[in-house]
Amino acid sequence: METKKSKTYRFSPELIERIQLLADHEDLNETVIVTALIEAGLDCLEKEATLSHSSLLTRIRGDFAAVEQRYTAINEKIAFLEQRIASLSAEIEELKKRKR
Repeated sequence: METKKSKTYRFSPELIERIQLLADHEDLNETVIVTALIEAGLDCLEKEATLSHSSLLTRIRGDFAAVEQRYTAINEKIAFLEQRIASLSAEIEELKKRKR
């Protein structure tokens, strides 16, 4: 049975500083702290999504480069085979001329 790993999010120094600044004010309450934590969670998710998107783009670019290299190699092989066919055709024609 596969267990899903939970992610651990660390609070950024900016968030900790923001909460400390809020704590210095008398009107600090649970709502303010919860709001700050929710914002931090959303920031973490946004950063994670950006990283995932970035790594996905990198992988796609790598896959595209590999396909492009393969396409180039195939075209080079086709060009080689076309030259070989032309060379063999010329040899066949030469042999036909000699036979006559």
